[in-house]
Formats: sequence, C-alpha cells, structure tokens
Amino acid sequence: MYQSRFCRESADRYLGPPRGTCEILLNPVDTQAFTPPAADPAPGRYVILLAGSHHFDYRVRVALEAVARLHRHLPEARLLVAGRYVWRPDPAAALAEAQALAASLGIASAVEFSGPYRQTEAAALLRRAHVLLHTKYADPCPRLAAEAMACGLPVVCYASGGLPELVG
Repeated sequence: MYQSRFCRESADRYLGPPRGTCEILLNPVDTQAFTPPAADPAPGRYVILLAGSHHFDYRVRVALEAVARLHRHLPEARLLVAGRYVWRPDPAAALAEAQALAASLGIASAVEFSGPYRQTEAAALLRRAHVLLHTKYADPCPRLAAEAMACGLPVVCYASGGLPELVG
C-alpha cells in the first residue's frame, strides 16, 4: 500500500519495484466530522491557515512572507499559524523566532500563533479559516489537505510530492 503515486514512485526509485501487487490509498477523511462551516468563519477578514507540525522553519517563513505581500493589497488578510514549532530543540525559541519575523515584516498584528492542537480539534480549527496554505515541500500525502477540502477550504500548496494528485 502506498499513500500516493509520489510515494510509489519514490519507493520504486530507491527500493526497486514491488514484487507483488500494490495499491495506492490516499489518506482517508471522516466526512462526518470534517464539514464546511455553517457561516463565514470571520466576516470582514480573510483568514489563511498554516497548520501542522513545523519541523522546518521555511514552512512558517514562507507563509509569513506571503501574507506580508498579500497584506499590502488585502489589509484584512490574517494568518493563523497552528501546530508545533519544532525546527529548534526548544519550541519556545522557534516560536519567538517566528514572532520576530512577523514583527520585522510589519504583520505582527495580523498573525495569530495558536500553537499545538489535537486531532480532535482539527475540524474546528479548519472551520476558522477561508483557505489552507500548505507550505511543506514534497509532502507525500498530507491528511491535513484532504481534511481542509472536506471542510470546504481551498488549498494553496507547492505542486510537489503527493499534493498534485490529492489537491488537483
């Protein structure tokens, strides 16, 4: 079983083709739990969500830089950064680094760093936003993107990894 065509191609490249039959099964989503919000989650604002485990600082940096550029033309844009900040051994230091970058870009007041969340809180978190910005490069098959789409969110992402086959 592979999570995506990207995963299969990567496994074939590095491990060789499978000896038997194989299937591609994208990550499932509970469409009873992950549903669109009943109303606009933030009237008068445009909320962009960056969520997940941020193992690399570029994920947060790219989102902050993108929102800083967008904010010039769409001042009501807001960025909600949720998840673990773990690109440094001390998550508090990583968070402080991200907050300092937001301040240096002039968007500190437009960014909310909400920190880690449980999977049971994911649907409610997704319903707070208008779009999911997924900045992980070559993500094999992020369940987060599928959950966002189930909640009615468009997904903005790199055309790499398993995302093109998942998001389209």
